[in-house]
Amino acid sequence: MLTTVYRRGYDEVRVRFQSPTEYQNISRAIRSLLGYAIIENKSKSCLIKSLPSQLEQNFQNLFRRVFLILLQQLEDLSGVLNNPDELKNFYHRDADLNAIVNLAVRMINKGQLHDRFEELHFFHALLVLEECGDDLVRFTAEIQQDKQAPELAKAVGETTKMVRMLYDAYFQKKKGVQHFYKQYYLYWPGEKHPKAPVYDFLSSAKGKTFYLRSIVEKVVQLAELLLLPQVVEDLD
Repeated sequence: MLTTVYRRGYDEVRVRFQSPTEYQNISRAIRSLLGYAIIENKSKSCLIKSLPSQLEQNFQNLFRRVFLILLQQLEDLSGVLNNPDELKNFYHRDADLNAIVNLAVRMINKGQLHDRFEELHFFHALLVLEECGDDLVRFTAEIQQDKQAPELAKAVGETTKMVRMLYDAYFQKKKGVQHFYKQYYLYWPGEKHPKAPVYDFLSSAKGKTFYLRSIVEKVVQLAELLLLPQVVEDLD
């Protein structure tokens, strides 16, 4: 409930609770809601307000940070595939991604973007990036006790490469959406024997790569969402 209120852009909310445990749950929940703080605590209710934050000043910087957090998680994951204890606790890092996504969605709902087309595109993109983080959590949970986990390093590397490629394409204006199609789509007009290296690798890879493949497919969707508008602008 608090996440929904936060994302919708409310700056003040009073929450009622019945027990100390419920209050602890409320306190724990707002840790992922950047800028929110409990400023008044009564016996059965607390007042939560939004405090001024430098993070809310630039949406594009925040959007970039979502990508960077996801990339850092993927890069770090390669180094802990042989460590079950690290994998067991890796899911905690998803809270960092969720906190930035929550703030970015909140900024959209508060009118930081002035174009309705942009609002819809970025809102959807943020939710897809959040799902990529969820896929990463599921992947680490699935391979915790898998003795073959270290052998998945290349699959993690291919996934990281696709996310990095999208980051470079969108923020650094490198490559276009067609490059993503050629990495993952088997059908490509004009080529008799098209190669899709990332698809070929993941479709034949052994081990538990389902969630990594899910991330890659989401990246291709995001490439269409984020890069096609740029193509249209260039044509105009």
